[in-house]
Amino acid sequence: MKVIKKRFFKPKEETLPSDEVPDPQSSAEPLHSLFVPDESEEEETTTSPKTNFEKDIIAIVGDISPIIMKYLYAKYSQKRNGAKFAVTELLTNPPDVEKLQQDSIASQSAKRPHTIVSYQEPPNKKVNINPDSASSNNEPLMWQRLIGSLNIQAMATRPTMKPLKYQEKLKLKRITTKNSTMANSAIVRVYHNEREIGRIPEDWTRILSPLFDLNIAVFEASVLEETKSRLSTGDSFVIEIEVYLTNSSFAKNLDATENPIDLKKSNFDYSKESESEAALRLRQFAISNLFDRLAIKPLKVNDDTEDEEDISSQEINSGDVEHPVPEINLDQMKEFYQSNNQLKILEGLPETTTPPKENFALDLRSYQKHGLSWMLAREKELDVLEMLSNEDKLSSQSRKELENLGTMNPLWRKYKWPYATEATQDPTQNQTEKYFYANMYNGELSLEKPVIKSSLRGGILADEMGLGKTIATLALVNSVPYDNFPEPKSDRPYASQTTLIVVPMSLLFQWKSEFEKCNNNSRHVCRLHYGEDQETNLAWSLCNPDNSKIPIVMITTYGTVLNEFTRLSKRRNSKGELPKVGLYSVKFFRIILDEGHNIRNRNTKTAKSVYELQSSRKWILTGTPIVNRLDDLYSLTKFLELDPWNNFSYWKTFVTLPFEQKKISQTLDVVKSILEPIFLRRTKSQKKNGKPLVELPAKEVVIEQIKFNDDEEKLYQWFKDRAYASFAEGIKSGQLLRRYTQILTHILRLRQVCCHVDLIGGAHEMDDEIIEAEQDEDMRKFLTSIKENQIRFANDTDVKEKMYNLYGKIKEENECSICTQVPIPYSEMVVTPCAHTFCLSCILEHLDFQKELKKEKLCPNCRSPISKYQLFRIRNQPTKGNEIRFHTQKDAPDYSFQLYLYDPNRSSSKIQALVRHLKALHSQSPNSKVIVFSQFSSYLDIIQSELKLASEEFIVFKFDGRLNMNDRTKLLESFNQPLEDGKVAILLLSLKAGGVGLNLTTASRAYMMDPWWSPSIEDQAIDRIHRIGQNETVKVVRFIMENSIETKMLKIQERKKQIGEAVAAEEEERRKRRIEEIQILFEE
Repeated sequence: MKVIKKRFFKPKEETLPSDEVPDPQSSAEPLHSLFVPDESEEEETTTSPKTNFEKDIIAIVGDISPIIMKYLYAKYSQKRNGAKFAVTELLTNPPDVEKLQQDSIASQSAKRPHTIVSYQEPPNKKVNINPDSASSNNEPLMWQRLIGSLNIQAMATRPTMKPLKYQEKLKLKRITTKNSTMANSAIVRVYHNEREIGRIPEDWTRILSPLFDLNIAVFEASVLEETKSRLSTGDSFVIEIEVYLTNSSFAKNLDATENPIDLKKSNFDYSKESESEAALRLRQFAISNLFDRLAIKPLKVNDDTEDEEDISSQEINSGDVEHPVPEINLDQMKEFYQSNNQLKILEGLPETTTPPKENFALDLRSYQKHGLSWMLAREKELDVLEMLSNEDKLSSQSRKELENLGTMNPLWRKYKWPYATEATQDPTQNQTEKYFYANMYNGELSLEKPVIKSSLRGGILADEMGLGKTIATLALVNSVPYDNFPEPKSDRPYASQTTLIVVPMSLLFQWKSEFEKCNNNSRHVCRLHYGEDQETNLAWSLCNPDNSKIPIVMITTYGTVLNEFTRLSKRRNSKGELPKVGLYSVKFFRIILDEGHNIRNRNTKTAKSVYELQSSRKWILTGTPIVNRLDDLYSLTKFLELDPWNNFSYWKTFVTLPFEQKKISQTLDVVKSILEPIFLRRTKSQKKNGKPLVELPAKEVVIEQIKFNDDEEKLYQWFKDRAYASFAEGIKSGQLLRRYTQILTHILRLRQVCCHVDLIGGAHEMDDEIIEAEQDEDMRKFLTSIKENQIRFANDTDVKEKMYNLYGKIKEENECSICTQVPIPYSEMVVTPCAHTFCLSCILEHLDFQKELKKEKLCPNCRSPISKYQLFRIRNQPTKGNEIRFHTQKDAPDYSFQLYLYDPNRSSSKIQALVRHLKALHSQSPNSKVIVFSQFSSYLDIIQSELKLASEEFIVFKFDGRLNMNDRTKLLESFNQPLEDGKVAILLLSLKAGGVGLNLTTASRAYMMDPWWSPSIEDQAIDRIHRIGQNETVKVVRFIMENSIETKMLKIQERKKQIGEAVAAEEEERRKRRIEEIQILFEE
């Protein structure tokens, strides 16, 4: 049978196989159950059905009462996929334990007869004609709304007197015979002028009949194709059926015929399907199939925009065609963030909210005021919100929405009414609704958003780095510093006046400094809980009403929390509770986690230690809520105690498993619905009214390609040959990943040569694998062979003899004969063995030029043979005359300078380039401040040494993980001090220690000495200077060695920007990606 189908006058032919239409009598699983794991491939087990049933329930919702489990087992155990029906009841209409207990007692004392309400007509009627406008319940038809149209090929059951005309009105009537019910076969007939002329095919009858019987929809039919002649019995004719949903479609009467508790009282046999359960199953079947035939697709979560192609005009899917499922890529991650950038709830919130002036000294930006409104709303401080927002009051509708805010039920999906369709006959509506909601698991419809409410007072502030999350949070603390309505006594003393802020160690003093900067109330105190400042008896100091110095803010570190947790875990009581000591001795008013993604792995001790902290309100601050995978978010919801998503079984069912099954879009929609009410993210590029949220200066990032010098190139090529040989052997043997560690070591060596040859074989944090002994020996032999090919001094005695003889020949007014600079600064001067002075950069360029011409390297002045290994530098340190006399046997005065042998290998090509930039910056813009980033701490050590030798105009600071907290604080304070002596302040910063949290806006220049695999890590580092408070244009220079592995790393970075850095959940996907990245590194 061919059926012509139309979506708003776009006909399409489609064959509907009979096996696609389930028998309404069967108890088959609904075809469109959302988010429920597919059990069709479950293996047989030897465990009892009851055990399996209970395991399935507990895996999704956790432990439940035995009496509820007994009730669910009795009702659903004999049904196919009964556990799924049980879960639905638990989520939508959980049974009352007390009533079940009472009913159980009642059922033992009395037997009560029970009559099932039937849809069957009284026996005295042979046939019931149910017209399309009839209702199966007593609720009057108030309004109806068009959702689409169907094109169906009907069959004439009797001849017509004349041809049917185009758009001629028809009627559909539902016919049931004696002893038939909605669960039996039925007929839908076509009437013309109250006279039957035909019937629709059986497959369509099975879909439309429940819609008639359950009063879900009404239909208006008309002729779609004019017939050329009158119809004879058996002829086909095409009709169009417009489908309308009504107010009855959205009535909450899915189980109107019986109450589960009443059934229990009557000892009802739950193993048999009741009429109401059959109605529920048929409703689900009818709704899901109707939506499928109308090609009505659910909207993505938070998608309130008009689609270019409306659902009513989409082509339907002619079959179940499998399409390749994409990875979760960067575009999807951007979509994830952007969907939460545009929280609809923000639209109804005041934009003028300002903390009390007596508490808060700073002025907030416009978007920060709006964010403060959201944070106050999340803490349910609506009265405070209205008080602080001046005259910008909440509307009654906004207040109601905020009070009833919750996460959308994952069993429901959001749909959009077809455009240009309005509700008719509806006196209650001034404006038509744009959206409705459907639960394809049970066929229920709703005009209101179905939510799961949570008692959480807090959320996730995920503004992009540099938008001032710290200030926004302190504004919240100063707006509501205390709990004005303390809750009933808990198992721990309640510190109702104290907010605990947990931060990375590097940000401890920065948070304290920010608090002091914005605090305007002398009675508000901030205390550190770290190191020697830790206090064990917090219950007294934070909860004693006689204590006048209770801090409103206490700042501690993740490390401190972990140490206390580890120590106390050994002393748990029989109930598994921690001793009430230190941070675990009180319940705080509010807990805030800064850089909250530090707890993203729920199995780490750091995450577990934070979970056990108690508070009434909880917040997470992070610019990167998702680092690697979607499950990173679970740990955040667990800390926040966001019911029911803090139950891992629940999370696994609706997020983890669908994601592993490649249901990417579906999973992202669920995650968005979870985060919608508790998540706020704004970005620097986000605009409001056409203007960016934050007016930041321009940021310029340039890549500077640098060439290897001779020694670096030879060494790089030697390591490259060995690395390529190992890679080729791995490809040939098919064991590339087994050689993964060895290949990583080769890659590390190549990267080290790009930075500085002294890094090879050094002990530092990146060197996880040491080259085997014979490889080290080969390397040393190779380095020796390189040095033997250079013109050098014979020995150390020869060096000193030549060097000390030069002291008397160096004049204060020296001129470089290459560039004619007079005088040459000591920091730039170099002296040849023949006592001629030049600028270092000039003589090195001269030697390189001679090399390119393949000529002998001679002194430009006297033509004596020279080498870069025979040059002497000058540092600004005194030299005693007796030291010179000792080596030269000649009288000599004291000198104000000191000569030393220049080592070209000590200063790599990159460091030389850095020095050139810094010297140029000093001459063009004195008093500048610069950040130099590298991931190798040992490289920063070399850079520090070289910069101190390069110029007296450089003030060098080094910040890495080896500094203790006090040294870090002092160093940053010194660096941030204004410069007045015309020098350049340089902060050497390790990518790990400085990529998070630091505010370095006093600098406007940055140099990235080596690339990292993840572009986001570099972006985080750059955001340390390009953020609120920066007033100058930011320029970033990335040094990349030409034709090296670093250029391949840039390709990998670009690839990650295109396909995303979030890693797929399956190990196979991660293996595939690693192999692809290795191949990129070794491709020619």
